[in-house]
Amino acid sequence: MRFHVAFLTAFAVSLTTAVAALAQVTDVNKATRDQINENTVFVAGGSLGATYNSLANDIGIVTSDDKLRVVSVTTSTGVQNVRDLVYLRSIDLAFTNVRVLNGFLASGELGNDLKRQIVYIAPLTTEEAHVLVQPDINSIEELKGKRVSFHIAGSSSAMAGAYIFKALGIDVKVFNFPQPDAIEKMRQKELDATVCICPKIVPAYASIRPESGFKFVEVPYPQALEAELLPSRLTGEDYPTLIQKDKRIQTVGMNTILVTLNWPKGSMRYNRNAKFVDAFFGKFPEFLKAPRQASWKTVNLAGTVPGWTRFAPAQEWLDRHREQTAAAMRTRFDQFLGEQAKRGDNPADRERMFREFQEWMRKN
Repeated sequence: MRFHVAFLTAFAVSLTTAVAALAQVTDVNKATRDQINENTVFVAGGSLGATYNSLANDIGIVTSDDKLRVVSVTTSTGVQNVRDLVYLRSIDLAFTNVRVLNGFLASGELGNDLKRQIVYIAPLTTEEAHVLVQPDINSIEELKGKRVSFHIAGSSSAMAGAYIFKALGIDVKVFNFPQPDAIEKMRQKELDATVCICPKIVPAYASIRPESGFKFVEVPYPQALEAELLPSRLTGEDYPTLIQKDKRIQTVGMNTILVTLNWPKGSMRYNRNAKFVDAFFGKFPEFLKAPRQASWKTVNLAGTVPGWTRFAPAQEWLDRHREQTAAAMRTRFDQFLGEQAKRGDNPADRERMFREFQEWMRKN
């Protein structure tokens, strides 16, 4: 009996010790897990090879350090990115554009309180309207009744493309193919044009050979488009195999926007996104260096998105650094104006001048 009592006592002591050790390990794991989650943000970028995806990768590389980890998530389109931001627990930030946001606002798909629910960090690079056509087509008006692809169904290109063509009064036969597939169908004479509302340079277009005869046509900028779009252009430097060296193709564009959810102040998600803002804004000069995307040089972090609210920590950061940011931008703009004066350009058209300034920033 004494043996059994001693054995049970020893077993109980061993079990208690094991449980205590397990609890200690569990506590350590929990502390590590909490620390990792408090310092990691997930960014919904875009599909592989798309510009959104490249920009998201740049953000992950530049902003991540021993205090913050930024993970770029390969997704599909700017439309799906907004859905993922709202519905997926793991997504903290997402790339999209104002046409997508306003489209969700009009449809009510994500609720009637979207303007309070979604806030933006900053407008980023410009997404230009690329309208690539067959050799025998010379204007966008000639596409009436023609077969035109608007990228993937449900994509931001499909949504914005339909908006632009409707505003211009151009009815077409709508198809939806990824850009590489659409280009191949153009080669087979199964499509007359393909449209992409994308930040340049679009990889699928950059690889087209001159002998194809494909070309870009200009996109007008009527008053109906002024609320959401800006005048822009494509140049021979952007697409040397499709545009002559000194030629400019006038088009329209809109800003890529980095958005997040309007988490309650002081919550873990709010604090995590605030930490990201400090890293993203504070390290922004690193985005202007090779091998980051050249289009970062066109970004004005202080730019606004009409009708939408900026994430509070982002606005606070800009307010603290406003004088420094304004001085740096003024210096760059003065450099630009000096170069324009040497060329004899008339600075009267301020909107055009600003767009050219953005392009100059990208190249310099």
